[in-house]
Amino acid sequence: MNKDLAEVFGRHNDEFLTPYNPASPVGAGAFDNATKAAAARQDFAEVFARNFGDHLGEAAARDLGRDYA
Repeated sequence: MNKDLAEVFGRHNDEFLTPYNPASPVGAGAFDNATKAAAARQDFAEVFARNFGDHLGEAAARDLGRDYA
């Protein structure tokens, strides 16, 4: 799981390193881009499905991954 999460964080490094500023205009934050946000949620869903799918069921694990993101 650690390696899988490290890969996801590495893939989305630029987005995670963009500081959050509540005063920023809409669209200024990295995850304000719907495509980037959806890709990150999907990546986390895949990691959780791969690591927890046998225990929780694949759909529940994917949902948990999306919620985690």
